[in-house]
Amino acid sequence: MTPEDIAFENRKRQVMDKMFNKPDIINNPPHYHGKRFECIDIIEDYSLGFHLGNAVKYILRCDKKGNKVQDIRKAIWYLERECLREAENSIGDSHV
Repeated sequence: MTPEDIAFENRKRQVMDKMFNKPDIINNPPHYHGKRFECIDIIEDYSLGFHLGNAVKYILRCDKKGNKVQDIRKAIWYLERECLREAENSIGDSHV
């Protein structure tokens, strides 16, 4: 399947979903939307990277998926991973 075919199929699915008032779970999932911004736009605008981006994603959507505590714990897990990574990088930099 060519990139054009994939784009056509995606667009076709979006049109059909709109016709039947279905949310676009792939390209525009409702649990990633705030009042004005989508999570991915914030993450990309700030160039947050993997760990911080995931932490922000879980924080922003924690009230929308039914398990707020679980999403907050996931955000903390990603923040702890980022802290560890930064600490390891700073130790490595001091030995240069």
